[in-house]
Amino acid sequence: MPIIKTYRGRFVQYGTTVFERHDRGKTDSCGDTEWTDYSGFGPVHVRDDSGAVLLTLEGVYTHVYGYRLTWSQYVGAEQLLILGDFVFLERTGWLMYSAGTYLLLADGMVDRSDIFDLDNPVSVDVGIGLEPPLKTKAHVHLGEDHVSPCFSGEIPTDAVYEEWSDDQYVAFLESQPKVHTCQGALRVYSKKHNVVERWLFPHEDGALAAWKHLRKTTREDDWIRLQTMLDDAHPIERERILLSFTK
Repeated sequence: MPIIKTYRGRFVQYGTTVFERHDRGKTDSCGDTEWTDYSGFGPVHVRDDSGAVLLTLEGVYTHVYGYRLTWSQYVGAEQLLILGDFVFLERTGWLMYSAGTYLLLADGMVDRSDIFDLDNPVSVDVGIGLEPPLKTKAHVHLGEDHVSPCFSGEIPTDAVYEEWSDDQYVAFLESQPKVHTCQGALRVYSKKHNVVERWLFPHEDGALAAWKHLRKTTREDDWIRLQTMLDDAHPIERERILLSFTK
């Protein structure tokens, strides 16, 4: 029976419907015209460890190729990222337009326009270090660059859900030394929103409420709340938090 790994009881499932888009870019003074080919799969779900769907995107562009500066090359990729109790659309790449990490503010069916076409989309830095190779033919969810546990294709009826082991979680944290989590909470930065070393805490009303709470509180408030969580935190989480607040 297939084993599907989870992180905090969740994983990302990529469907098998192919999504493609070709964008013609600007033409420079020498007559060169940029172009970008987006290719991906959908629907993309975040599921819990019972198999229930928590969030859905119609599709995610898991491989982006384009023409830039007189040569064609791999541009980047998108992936859904689960950190703490939050979900993000991660757009990574050297020449990826609108590259960044976007907090998904709602559960259920999420339209891409809900992420990018807001007056003030929530783009944050969560400390994820992703440096995709300049040349690759692999879709990100089929390789080692996908951060969160994921599964491609239909979920088998006999699938067994298994949480990351402590060794697997330690390996993840050690591979991402700038990521600070504490159970379901997550440290974030955002130049766009003038947010410096703050924490997103899970909120019963969802991610949007959690973001609004962050905007109304201070880093001192974060520290007061984190102190109540440290006893149950993973040792690496605890070490990073203490170093952050006592340096």
